[in-house]
Amino acid sequence: MAFSTNHVTQYRRQRNAIIIFDNGKEMFRGEFNDMDRMIAFALPNGRSYKFDYKPAKEWPIHLATVTDSDGHVTEYRFHDSG
Repeated sequence: MAFSTNHVTQYRRQRNAIIIFDNGKEMFRGEFNDMDRMIAFALPNGRSYKFDYKPAKEWPIHLATVTDSDGHVTEYRFHDSG
């Protein structure tokens, strides 16, 4: 939990889920896979995002694909610069 005058942010992590509250209002709900990678999250405005990684069960990640709740897909490629 983090707080300052009149402001409290709470982080609740249980197994593969996390929920973040800001002054008691849910601001973020996320899900992790077995590798502790974020695989999905949802925002209070109804927007949601899903993540897929290549390779799926190894490090480093070479490709991350993000799909939003409208079906738009964005790919992020990572290169090992050594």
